Amino acid sequence: MNRFKIGLSFFLICFMFFIVVDSISASTDSTIENKLLNREVVDVTQEDGNIKTIYEELPNTFSTSTPLNLTKESNNIGILCATCYHYDYTKISSSIADYDYKFGWHPDFNGYTRADTYWFSSSTTNFSFSLSYGVVGIAVARGGGSGFSVDADYDRWSRPAVYGRLVLDRFEVKKYNSSGTLLDTYYETVPTSQRTYIKVLYR
Repeated sequence: MNRFKIGLSFFLICFMFFIVVDSISASTDSTIENKLLNREVVDVTQEDGNIKTIYEELPNTFSTSTPLNLTKESNNIGILCATCYHYDYTKISSSIADYDYKFGWHPDFNGYTRADTYWFSSSTTNFSFSLSYGVVGIAVARGGGSGFSVDADYDRWSRPAVYGRLVLDRFEVKKYNSSGTLLDTYYETVPTSQRTYIKVLYR
């Protein structure tokens, strides 16, 4: 009976430990996911007629319970779980792939229209853009309001688009199992956006 109680107590302690680890991992992942998809905005300004968004950059080191590039890992494991593995990311380089990359259309304006001015507020709206490297999170000034304006030619059909710097961050990734044993080391490129701005395009 005493052995049963000891065994049950050990099981409960281990179970509570994994719950705590899982909770911590989930919190860490949500923070990184927020930085990647729901970009943290430092400032929204208007320079030379363009409305620019400045973002907070990714940290140089962080840990997740699931890889950022799920394509690589999906070939190696069947099911991802929060307590099976953890991944330590260390940034080794950062480069600007394109200084004026078109990320897509502004999400608050559907289709072309005739307008002499487009108005935007100081608050931001988020959307994502898919690349071969992964998904890029973007935040731009929300359409409407009276904070900023961009001029347009009323005699032409126009539509606001989002441009900016496409940045490729290169990370060394170390994969560990739940006991802390290093299983694999590989490299991963994570795309991000910087200094995005709104440009009016014509048809």
